[in-house]
Amino acid sequence: MADSLFSHKQEKDDRFQTLLNNAHAATVISQIVEGTIGPKGLDIMMVDPFADLVITNDGVTILKLMDVSHPAARMIINAARAQQDEVGDGTTTATIMAAALVAEGAARC
Repeated sequence: MADSLFSHKQEKDDRFQTLLNNAHAATVISQIVEGTIGPKGLDIMMVDPFADLVITNDGVTILKLMDVSHPAARMIINAARAQQDEVGDGTTTATIMAAALVAEGAARC
């Protein structure tokens, strides 16, 4: 009986840690692009897959150049790409808002 209670508590702790990990990944993606927002946004210098320097303040360009494997971070990037495909603008805002939604959901647990 004690073993099943312990394993249930461990499973609950593991799920909570996964939730926190996902929220952290979404926040990191958001923080990468949030400095570029607005007319006084900063430029970011990145290296593309061909080892060329890319200087941009376009959120979708930054996200496209990132090599991300985390599932929650990929979800945020895909939301920004969908925003770009549908509207053509607002990718940075979509990224920040999606990450804020994930963070708010994690905070309520």
